Amino acid sequence: MIGLVFRLVTGVLSLAVALFALGIGFLWYDGSRVLDRATTSGWLAPKPDAAPMTVFEDTASKYMFGRTWNETGFPCRTAARFWSHYTGKLDRDGLSISQVMARDISYEVEASQSLRSQVRQLSVSCLLEGRGNDTELLRLWLRRARFGPGIAGVDAASQTIFNKAPSLLDQTEAAKLIALIYQPSLRSDAAEWNKRGQAIAQAAFAD
Repeated sequence: MIGLVFRLVTGVLSLAVALFALGIGFLWYDGSRVLDRATTSGWLAPKPDAAPMTVFEDTASKYMFGRTWNETGFPCRTAARFWSHYTGKLDRDGLSISQVMARDISYEVEASQSLRSQVRQLSVSCLLEGRGNDTELLRLWLRRARFGPGIAGVDAASQTIFNKAPSLLDQTEAAKLIALIYQPSLRSDAAEWNKRGQAIAQAAFAD
């Protein structure tokens, strides 16, 4: 009798391990397939250079991603924060650049909030963390970030709005440009736009 129970328990545990391994394999495959599409569509190429961060990038990293910037976790940062993410307990700086980028890439494949879409975003985010550091991921994401109707990418936004390259923006201009990612309509209200830009600059460098 004891031998039978032991074999049953062993069998159940073996099945559980096999199913877990199968699930991990599926996650890796699904995420890799999405990243293959992202590569084809231009999301991940060419690889950003290793130049020092600009004022704009530094402001964006501090304000938009806060303490998650260059954060680590096991088996990846996103998986380590899984519970907080899916229980809605993350604050403003609770999303990492890899999560934001994974969300936008995944939406190009399937614009939904289905369980599979959520799990896909998790796997894509973990895979992205293995492909580049936060600065590289931020630069890739900023190439496609939306700053208003017909304005995609930080280069186009900076040239259109301030008539200069992003690398030449000062802290005030950088903060105002970041404000447009959240609310593009601010450009039509100069006073409110300035106010929002000042708030972003203060929050980014509060510490």
